[in-house]
Amino acid sequence: MFKYNQKFRPANDIVFAIMFGDKNMFTRLARAVTGEEIELLDKVRTQAELREDAILSSIRFDTYAELIDDKGIITLDMERSKYKEIRLKRRPVFYAARAISTQDVIDMGYEYIKPVNVVFVLTEHAYPYGIQKIGLTDLKTHELYDDLMNVTIVYVNNVIKKYDGEQKVKTDDQNDNNHDSTDVRITADMYTFARFFAISSQTEADQFSEELGSIELGKELIKMYNAAVANTAYLEELSNAPYFVSRLNEVQLAYEREKAATKAAAKATLKAEQQTIERAISKSLRKLSPEEVADLLDVPLDLVNRIAARQTSIS
Repeated sequence: MFKYNQKFRPANDIVFAIMFGDKNMFTRLARAVTGEEIELLDKVRTQAELREDAILSSIRFDTYAELIDDKGIITLDMERSKYKEIRLKRRPVFYAARAISTQDVIDMGYEYIKPVNVVFVLTEHAYPYGIQKIGLTDLKTHELYDDLMNVTIVYVNNVIKKYDGEQKVKTDDQNDNNHDSTDVRITADMYTFARFFAISSQTEADQFSEELGSIELGKELIKMYNAAVANTAYLEELSNAPYFVSRLNEVQLAYEREKAATKAAAKATLKAEQQTIERAISKSLRKLSPEEVADLLDVPLDLVNRIAARQTSIS
């Protein structure tokens, strides 16, 4: 049974964060939205669990995850407020810019910055397409300038209309290639997610259960939603938590301290390794030439020469 809660409906951002903080469910929605294969590096971080970086706290992603092999970062946010157009356009761009700018750039290595795809799921806005993709393009050639910044917006009501209408036959045919390569195919999964997010009454919840509750994804969404809203007191506590009104909290600070400690340990390990190499070089220089030491220890000759010069100056 679908136990609908009017205050914490499927499109509620806290409920969304709890449900899609689940790695499998996050991945499935991300795949449906982007039309791409998505594999996560680690767990999903959510605002409901208070696990975001302190530096990102002011924008509060509902869900945030990194992809394997440094392929990028993807965020999923639910939005049911009907913002005016300029705010709607600039907010996800601001989110994407923050997700990019807060990444570490070491030794001018801008090429190592991870691409970001900020996804907003909207329930109250209309648009000619079901899923809108925005990126960085050359205004003259219309070619992709860089894949670094991406914004994807899902218009829930249009996804439902498109799938129910002319796209249903096309999207069910996985061999259909008669679409623009820049379009995101509206799949059966995306339709199921859209129907779920559009629920705003017990009647609609019952209809979803009747029409889609027997399929695997629909059944799982109902199960996870019922679990998410089972403890209303916990949801109320989350919605009133200081996290939503203040910049930092103890959980975030603890997370930042843990990260700093990990970086410090890695730095100390690297320094110890460097000292071991330098001692080995110094010892070898007593019997061998710099060229022979560099070849023997497989280290750069300029490093050996620097250590040799240092020994000469000391002696």
